[in-house]
Amino acid sequence: MFWESVLIAIIAIAVHKLVLFVVGSIRKDNSIVDVFYGLAFIIATSAVAFMLGVENIAGCIVLILIALWGVRLSYRIIKRHRGEDPRYRKWREEWMAKGRLYFYIRSFLQVYVLQGGIILIILLPTLGLISQTRVPLFYVLVFGVFLWLVGFLFEVITDAQLDRYIKKPDPKPAIFTEGLYNYSRHPNYFGEATCWWAIWFITVAAVPSLWWTIISPLTITYVLVAISAPMLERSFEGREGWETYRNTISYFLPLPPRK
Repeated sequence: MFWESVLIAIIAIAVHKLVLFVVGSIRKDNSIVDVFYGLAFIIATSAVAFMLGVENIAGCIVLILIALWGVRLSYRIIKRHRGEDPRYRKWREEWMAKGRLYFYIRSFLQVYVLQGGIILIILLPTLGLISQTRVPLFYVLVFGVFLWLVGFLFEVITDAQLDRYIKKPDPKPAIFTEGLYNYSRHPNYFGEATCWWAIWFITVAAVPSLWWTIISPLTITYVLVAISAPMLERSFEGREGWETYRNTISYFLPLPPRK
């Protein structure tokens, strides 16, 4: 049943990414893959649930949590989307210089297929959970949901605080250091990683043999900590107050500021 779930998820993700590739190519906007990133999780898990059903209450709860997370994320990105992201635009120029065919092949593989593969890896615990009849102990399930809510609230609160900063009239500080950003330089990334660690915890509590799906939270944590965060921080270099902020505030885990 688990591998059937994986196969269905692969097909759903592949169709989703192929459609986005076509639309992105027509619109000349590969960043559309990020706009509908959250919805990919909902599409894949919904396809599995529809084809195979959900055998336990924990699986139902996790599907609801993923739907809540995916809708919020996609809505936020759609609302802020203003054409192709500079990173993708830079790739477009570099790859198109080597030929149109090269550009389309490289775009499909590096942008769409790569993200689809990462989504599949992140979903492994969920796919394992919804294909099982066993459920974790009630108090363990409650703790897992609580842990997920902590991560989700980190994301929601961080985004709200950042939005208020962006809307402030100039002049304003070059580096936002208030709220949760006073404890972590990337509180939203911490929140996202926490959500997926919580889902893995719920899965393993129900089906210990799926411990190996720890590759899911490890992968998303690595992507956020080693790729996304450094890329974002490079854009802050040279701003007034950045060096002081970097030397006093925790990189990822929320901790009291260093003196």
